[in-house]
Amino acid sequence: MIRLVAIDDHPIITEGLARWADQLAHLELLGVANALYELPRLLEDGHEPDVLVLDYRMPGVNGVESIIEVARQGFAVVVFSSIEEAHIINALRAGGVRAFVSKSAPIRDLIAVIEQVASGNTVFPEAAAVTLPHEELSERERLVFEQLILGSTPKEIAYELDLATSSVYTYAERVRRKLGVESTAELVGYAYSVGLLGG
Repeated sequence: MIRLVAIDDHPIITEGLARWADQLAHLELLGVANALYELPRLLEDGHEPDVLVLDYRMPGVNGVESIIEVARQGFAVVVFSSIEEAHIINALRAGGVRAFVSKSAPIRDLIAVIEQVASGNTVFPEAAAVTLPHEELSERERLVFEQLILGSTPKEIAYELDLATSSVYTYAERVRRKLGVESTAELVGYAYSVGLLGG
């Protein structure tokens, strides 16, 4: 038996899942809601879903971090959404989300993915498997990048990483060039756009 909770602000989605759950003996829909902040209510009765199906654009979701925070609580999250941005889908995967299914797919495809996730698999579209610019940074560049987006100064980064301050400036310039930005503010904007910082 696969126990589901579904949260989506489009009733056609939750109603469709309910119909499938009625037809398939191995699915049980524990509850539905139309906003992410209703999740605690759905869990009040001790319900522990095997799979949690979430929309990306709905009340209670404020960017990638909202979804990732749910995944961090130990839920096997399947995002069922109309988003097409590869960097968002990649950020969800990097944050622990177990699967992404486009809403252009029929409900039966969503059910198939739910079954795979319940079996321990991770399912993402091939188109989302692109490499993001920050994933191509060297180890030292990545460390400098992570410190910069958290607001550390070059001097603080130099102390933290045991580098000369001039070296930090050099690495920072390389990072900006590889990410196609011109300032630290734009670096922070990039980090938000790919889900490295909560929105």
